[in-house]
Amino acid sequence: QRTDELACLQAMKRSHSGGDAPAAPPKKAMIQAQGASSATAHGSMTEKLLKKQNANLASAKANLQRELDDTAGQLRQLQSRLAQRETALSVLDRHWAQLELRLGAAKPRLAAGGDASSSA
Repeated sequence: QRTDELACLQAMKRSHSGGDAPAAPPKKAMIQAQGASSATAHGSMTEKLLKKQNANLASAKANLQRELDDTAGQLRQLQSRLAQRETALSVLDRHWAQLELRLGAAKPRLAAGGDASSSA
């Protein structure tokens, strides 16, 4: 930015030293100087915009992290419930198998007892 302004001033100085009427500075130097000043304004605007975007992204990240933590807690609770249900089903399966064994052993006695009562 500084070098562009200096180049513009030097070009103006050269043009003034050569004649009576002051000559306009070269267009290229003027355009460069204007571009440099607008780049500075654009740079500060961009810096403000980037800071705002950064704040928004940090906020969104914090929100997502909270959601992730909540979801992880829910997952742990559901896994615990699932383990409890699997344990309960295992106990029920074991009791069911024992009941079937007892019924299987009692069936012949029941059948024998039914034959005895029918012959009497």
